[in-house]
Amino acid sequence: MEDKLEIFREQSDDYVLLKIKGRIDTYWADQLSLKLREEIDSGYYNITLHLSGVNYISSTGIRVLLQYYRQLLKLNGTFALTEPSDNVKSVLQMVGLKDLLADKKNIEKESLKMTEEESLTYKNFSYYHRSIKPSASLNCNLTGNPDLLFMNDFTRDNVKTETLSDNKYVLGIGAIGTDYDECRKRYGETIGLGTIACYLPTDGTNQPDYILSLHNYMPDISLVYGICFEGEFSHLFDFSSHGKDSAQLSDLVEAFMLSANLNQAGVIFVGQTSGLTGASINKSLYKLEKNTSLFKYPDIKDNINFTTEKTFQNSIAVVVGIITDDTSNDIKKFLRPLATGSMYYCHFHAAVFPNHPLRRDITDPDVLIKTLFDNERLLGVMHLLNDEREITGVGQSEFTQGRFWIGKLNFTNEKAEI
Repeated sequence: MEDKLEIFREQSDDYVLLKIKGRIDTYWADQLSLKLREEIDSGYYNITLHLSGVNYISSTGIRVLLQYYRQLLKLNGTFALTEPSDNVKSVLQMVGLKDLLADKKNIEKESLKMTEEESLTYKNFSYYHRSIKPSASLNCNLTGNPDLLFMNDFTRDNVKTETLSDNKYVLGIGAIGTDYDECRKRYGETIGLGTIACYLPTDGTNQPDYILSLHNYMPDISLVYGICFEGEFSHLFDFSSHGKDSAQLSDLVEAFMLSANLNQAGVIFVGQTSGLTGASINKSLYKLEKNTSLFKYPDIKDNINFTTEKTFQNSIAVVVGIITDDTSNDIKKFLRPLATGSMYYCHFHAAVFPNHPLRRDITDPDVLIKTLFDNERLLGVMHLLNDEREITGVGQSEFTQGRFWIGKLNFTNEKAEI
């Protein structure tokens, strides 16, 4: 086909430059629209079109430009045009779109930056690495005793209340609240994300619940056992998988741990998932007899919900967890192997939301997470696990793109409070 529309893409951080060559007539305007939609769905909200290679633009093409200009404006993004050919510039001026023309010097500066910053590649995904605060670290505290779940032998003396705050993250088995007698009926998979607490109650409703801070109120979490870390992250990674492939959780962790040169870390990441693998407590500990294990066969089938296939496909997951290559002390009972043959051990929990474009203009994890809870419905909370059984195993959780914060982890207690 003559006058084929060609689009060449360059990227730097959250900035995308699309160099267009050919005609933007009614037919090819649809192709441009699809490309712009793809960029926005991938979370890129700062887009510039370089139009020196475009010799014609129709009314349909103009409508596409206006459509995405307005859409990106609503997303607090930017949409600009640069270096239009004489024909295109004349049309833009006639229809009153000359204000969309970008400053040439700024575009040249960003374009130069993009040629100097190439993305890194690991297995089947690419990523950008930013060192945001090299000296920052996270202090981690372990509380409770996971072994008590095997015998349902914990009492109020084994439970600890954690009050959430900015830059504080929690995962474990717990419930929103402070009263042991009330919470015991609801203890389940729990996450604390800054000033937001969410969990999956085991009271029979099977519906995740959450609470946000309000004015001077900060949510409390009652923990049977848990991992709490707080502080600042030192590194930020943006990743996207290649084509139709998805990145496995273990591959993401290994790449980012090596790039950040860390042997133990706390992480938060927000990503589009093609499927999660894991488990959640399904039955209230309150209903179990004393000295009865949650994991006793065959009762485990009723007590624990294991994924028999990847779940929450095409969703957004907020994942919080810790990673370490050192399991020489009591930390080990809080952790699971990252993957068969991996040097790392980990513990991850995920909160899941409906799929939608990710905000690439937000670099603060607490702010990004709050936008999800403010605007989306919480679909689930689960403990991420690998299922690497031969034949019947469903594998690991997988992701197509996302933003990953990671920081050096310092354990403040080598033994959990038992």
